[in-house]
Amino acid sequence: MSLAAALLDAARPYDMAASSFVQRVQRGEATSESLRNWATMLYAMAARFPRNLSAVLSVCDDRTVRRFILRNLAEEEGLVSFGAGGSARFDDAMHHTTLATRFARALGASEDDLRTASVEPSRWFRSALDSGNWIGATAFFSIGIEANVPRTFSLLIEPLQDRYGLSPQDLTFLIEHLGADERHGVEAAELLAGIAATPVMEQQALEGARRGGTSWWTFHRLLR
Repeated sequence: MSLAAALLDAARPYDMAASSFVQRVQRGEATSESLRNWATMLYAMAARFPRNLSAVLSVCDDRTVRRFILRNLAEEEGLVSFGAGGSARFDDAMHHTTLATRFARALGASEDDLRTASVEPSRWFRSALDSGNWIGATAFFSIGIEANVPRTFSLLIEPLQDRYGLSPQDLTFLIEHLGADERHGVEAAELLAGIAATPVMEQQALEGARRGGTSWWTFHRLLR
């Protein structure tokens, strides 16, 4: 197995189809409170995500990885295309926090819910940053989290529409992440596989991917 494939495999220590929360949504048994809490926390994650990527930038000294993270940041901020001469075009309606807000409001989140929502990065991620382990920190979010998002959302879009009455517009946040995060996860795995030149770096990348995937699973396991 190539290192890139091993990183994607490490990022998926659990099958999201086995998540009790996912199964409740698919059966139409998730409560409105549970869905509201989930959507509110997804909003908090989306709002915090650029800060987490920026924190990795602050310790990363690899130019290729920095460019990858910067492109990811731009997409989070609503980048939709590059124009002639390489100029970027942004669409505020496609800003990920804007899309997450619409999704959370569709599931009943109030302005106060969104204002007070907060998701702090894991202790492992903070420790990786403090020690300068940028390859592990990059793998945590860019592989461990982003490689799991499409697999999770793809299981939930149809029941949210059919059983809970959400419109395709309400679900844009989830739909947009199907292709984007699948691409990010694969690109990050290939990028870090090419950069991990020592056994230590390989292990840092693998642990980061595994820790990120475990964090995503745990977040959903705690939902009631």
